[in-house]
Amino acid sequence: MLFFSVCKIITYAVGETSDETGSVDSCRFENTHLKKIEPLEKIRQQLQCQLAMLADDKYQSFAASLIPGMQRRMWGVRLPALRKIAQKLACEDWQEWFRSDSSNDSFEEVMLRGMVLGSAKIDWEIFQQYLLELVPLIDNWSLCDSCCVGFTMVREHREEAWLFLQEILQRPTEFSQRFVVVMMMDHFLVDEYIERVLTEWRQISPQGYYAIMGLAWAYSVAFVKYPQQVWDVLNDAGISQQVRRMACQKILESRRTTPVWREKISALRKKT
Repeated sequence: MLFFSVCKIITYAVGETSDETGSVDSCRFENTHLKKIEPLEKIRQQLQCQLAMLADDKYQSFAASLIPGMQRRMWGVRLPALRKIAQKLACEDWQEWFRSDSSNDSFEEVMLRGMVLGSAKIDWEIFQQYLLELVPLIDNWSLCDSCCVGFTMVREHREEAWLFLQEILQRPTEFSQRFVVVMMMDHFLVDEYIERVLTEWRQISPQGYYAIMGLAWAYSVAFVKYPQQVWDVLNDAGISQQVRRMACQKILESRRTTPVWREKISALRKKT
């Protein structure tokens, strides 16, 4: 009830409460008000207010069950609603909020940091600086995957981004590895980079379950466009058996795998 009380006194304009789907259409995000808000704490209260109004207990229970061990609070706000909030916030003065202490942020507030960064109109150098600050906050697969897909600026700066990702790999953790792999999957599966991508994936020694699953997922996505190249990697003796087995399983689960390839992948999986 605290955040609903806060909603009555802050300048963040919110209309009716959200509907059963968690849609944000019924909430008005007043851009003119956001510019007037100081100090930083009021911006936090505004975000928390809107998250509280969009919270869905059933969705929260479902989403939390998919992220075991998560330490942050989860409101249970659906991704389309978060993206709409992020798009509005990205048009405002969000930089101070982005760089503020995140230790008490909810799952959704950290997610919003990534979504705002993906929506903001900023120079590549600034984007890279903020991204470097965001990566250590990524501590689960959902944050990683939902944020990475929105970083489309990378496609305009692939070579600079490639060097940036190499730097991230110098400090390997379970989720920094997944971040790099998913970024490459989302933004580098093109003819000019496919060989470099597959070489990089092959050299990664995954540090945990979610790094393994990230690699397996990425191989299965790359296989759709580059089946022979991925096949060659999966047959490499140096690749982790867990990654090979999981990648084969995901390729077999895809409806886009042809019968000929399905037979070959199935045989490879049985040998693993």
